[in-house]
Amino acid sequence: SDVTKKQVKRNPSAPFITSTLQQEASRKLGMGARMTMSTAQRLYEAGHITYMRTDSVTLAGEAIAALRHTIGDLYGNDYVPKSPRQYKSKSKNAQEAHEAIRPTNPSMTPQDFKGEPEQQKLYELIWRRSMACQMESAKLDRTTILIDDESGKHQFRTSGSIIVFDGFLKVYQVAKDSDEDAILPDVKSGEAADLRELKPEQHFTEPPPRFSEASLVQALEEHGIGRPSTYASIVSTIRERGYVRLEARRFHPEDVGRIVNKFLTEHFPKYVDYSFTADMEEELDEISRGEREWKPMLRDFWTPFKTQVDDKIASVKKSDVTSEKTGETCPTCKEGELIIRLGRNGRFKGCSRYPECKHTEPLEKPAEGEEAAKPEVVDTGVTCPKCKEGTMVQRKSRRGKIFFSCSTYPKCDYATWDKPLDKPCPECKWPITTLKVRKKGNAEKCPNCDWQDPPMTEGEKARAAAAKERWAKRKKKA
Repeated sequence: SDVTKKQVKRNPSAPFITSTLQQEASRKLGMGARMTMSTAQRLYEAGHITYMRTDSVTLAGEAIAALRHTIGDLYGNDYVPKSPRQYKSKSKNAQEAHEAIRPTNPSMTPQDFKGEPEQQKLYELIWRRSMACQMESAKLDRTTILIDDESGKHQFRTSGSIIVFDGFLKVYQVAKDSDEDAILPDVKSGEAADLRELKPEQHFTEPPPRFSEASLVQALEEHGIGRPSTYASIVSTIRERGYVRLEARRFHPEDVGRIVNKFLTEHFPKYVDYSFTADMEEELDEISRGEREWKPMLRDFWTPFKTQVDDKIASVKKSDVTSEKTGETCPTCKEGELIIRLGRNGRFKGCSRYPECKHTEPLEKPAEGEEAAKPEVVDTGVTCPKCKEGTMVQRKSRRGKIFFSCSTYPKCDYATWDKPLDKPCPECKWPITTLKVRKKGNAEKCPNCDWQDPPMTEGEKARAAAAKERWAKRKKKA
C-alpha cells in the first residue's frame, strides 16, 4: 500500500587490524582467534600479507595505488573513488608502528592463490576487505514497505535497503551477529503480494547474548584490555584453564571460572577493574614517549600490590572461596549445615561436618515425584573390547566433554576419549579409533596392530608440519 524510500550512502570499513581480523574470521569463517593468528602467521611468513599484529588502519601510499589500479582493472573505473580513502584509528592507545593487514600483492586474486584451505579462505577475506576499503561507496535506498491484507483490517511493515549501486558491496560486506539491515526487493506501491506463510509469534525482551570469540575480542578492544598480540592468547587461556567452555560458538562460564572471578572481584577489585589495564597502557605509552619515569611508575604499582598479595595469602583460605553456605541442615547427621563445595566434577552440596559426616547430594535435586534426569547416551554399536558383552556408548561428562564407555557400566569400567569404529584388528579384534591409534593392551602382542593413523585433512597436515618445525627449532636452540 505504500513504499517510502530515502537514498543513503554506505562507506566501506577500514582495512583489517588484528582485532577486526579475528572478529570477521570468527563470524564469516568460523575460525577461532588462535587459528586465525597461526594461519595469518603462515601467510605473513610466505610473503602474502603484511604483519598481522597491528592496531593501525593506515596503508602505505604504494599499497593504495596498487589497490586502486587493481580495482579499475577488475571492476571498472566506476568503482574507483576520485581520491584515495584515508582512515584513522579510533583507539587512543593505538601503536601505529605497522601498516594495516593487507595483501602484499593485490593483483594476486584469491583465484590465483595456491595454498592450504585455511590459508586460502583467510587470504580471500583479507584481500576482499583491502579491496573494499579503497572502493566507491554503495548507494542504497533505505526503504519501508507497508502491506495491507484484502480486508483492510491488518497492516504489515518491513524496513530494509534496496541496492541502487553496489560499490564496495560487490566484493565485501561486514558480517554481523544479527541481521540488522535486510536487503529488500524493489517493489512499487499498488503491486500485489502473495501470502506464502503467516507466523503469529510473540517476542519478549531477552538478556544480551553470551560472548562469542568475535564479540569478546571486540569487548576487549573497546575496554582497552590487551594488545593485538594478546587477544588470541587471552581467549585461549580462559578456555585452557577451564574458566569457560565453548558451546554453539558461545562462551559459558564454568564453576572454576565463577570462583576465580568471585575471588578476584572480592579481594583484588582494583586490578580487575576494566579501566586498570587501559590506564596502565596509557602510562606505559607516556614512558615510551619520555613523558614519565618508569621506576616511580613501577614502584607505585608494586608496593601496594605486593602488600595486598601477602595479606591475602595469610588471611584467606581456599575454603572461603570454594565453599558457600546454604542455611540448610544436613539430612543425614541433623547437626551440620549443607555447604556448596567445588569438587573435581563440579559443584555439589556436602555436610559441613565432613569427614565425620560424608553426606553429599547434587546441587539441583529433582522435584518431588520426578526422577533425576539421566545423562543422554548414544550407542555406537561397537562391541566393548574389554568385556565383549556391552557396546560402546557416547556419554557426556559433567563438564560437557564427550567420552565413550561400556554400556554395562559399572559392571565393566572400560572408557576412552576416542570414538571407536567398528573396524577392529582382524587378528586380535582391538578397536581402531577415529582420533589417534594407540598401541596398548593386545597391540603389543599382535603384529597386525601396527596401524596407520587415520588420514589427516590438509589443514591438520599443515598444523602438524608447523608444530614439527617449531619443535625442531627449539631442539636446535637447546
